[in-house]
Amino acid sequence: MNEDAYGTVTETLMIRGDPSSATVTEFTDGSTTGTQVLSIYARSKSPATCLTALDTIRKKLDGAKITLTEVTYRDIEIVTLPAFVSKDDTGVFVYTMTVNVEFDGKNTKGV
Repeated sequence: MNEDAYGTVTETLMIRGDPSSATVTEFTDGSTTGTQVLSIYARSKSPATCLTALDTIRKKLDGAKITLTEVTYRDIEIVTLPAFVSKDDTGVFVYTMTVNVEFDGKNTKGV
């Protein structure tokens, strides 16, 4: 999986943050809360491979609660189901889905 770019591999996933929708509130104790909409893309020569990959991710993320590096992702909501985006001249398909992530975190630098 790549962040914000596909890389050189045809069979790949990419995650991209939609910055216009991001909100973060910082508190004086250094903690934070916010939301971020993420688009997850799958690229493959096979539409079925794209759909299977995105559906697997959807099933794992829907309602999940995950903790990474002092950030608790307290609610992950599926916004859109996997959908067709494009097919290029070489026969490579791109599909995407969107998730909304609500998080709470500890800002180690404080405010």
